Amino acid sequence: MNSHKIKISSLIIALLLSSAMGLLAQQSAIYDDNELNYRKAVELFIKEKYGTAKELFDEVLASEKNIHSDVEANAEYYAAICAIKLFHDDAEYRLETFVEEHGESPKVGNAYFEMAKYQYYKRRYRSAIDWFEQVDSYDLKNEDLAEYYFKFGYSYFQQEDYKNAKNLLSQVSGVDNKYQSPSTYYIGHIDYVKEN
Repeated sequence: MNSHKIKISSLIIALLLSSAMGLLAQQSAIYDDNELNYRKAVELFIKEKYGTAKELFDEVLASEKNIHSDVEANAEYYAAICAIKLFHDDAEYRLETFVEEHGESPKVGNAYFEMAKYQYYKRRYRSAIDWFEQVDSYDLKNEDLAEYYFKFGYSYFQQEDYKNAKNLLSQVSGVDNKYQSPSTYYIGHIDYVKEN
């Protein structure tokens, strides 16, 4: 009888182990699919295929189980940036949510810059200023600095805060870039208005 109990116990243990291995394999497959979708989405994002990239990032977010993972935070960031680039209705909400939930992320500085540019394009200059003020210009890439100074300065110009506008536009007017000419024009306009 004891050998019969041992055989049954061994059989039960074997069944439990095989079930557990099957579950682990399933979880691993889901994780691998998620990781693969994330990598594909990043590639699409880099190629500026924002619509398809956003769909994949949203799939990753829907299946991501580890709420505090880097993949989840990055997917949330990229999906929000895609929504901004595509001018989706939920773009602001998504980016604000990312900033609130992942304030420690190194991507937050760029999120501020993207939101500032979004507000600028929507001609919400007061809101753009608020977002530009949160950007640390030292964190920006060199190719983004001219855009930052021009759009920040122009937003102040639209609010008739000519002192701040001129200070920011002056950062761009003396450097060869696509914002040099319009910056010089607005500085000239400010000088004309002040003299009158």
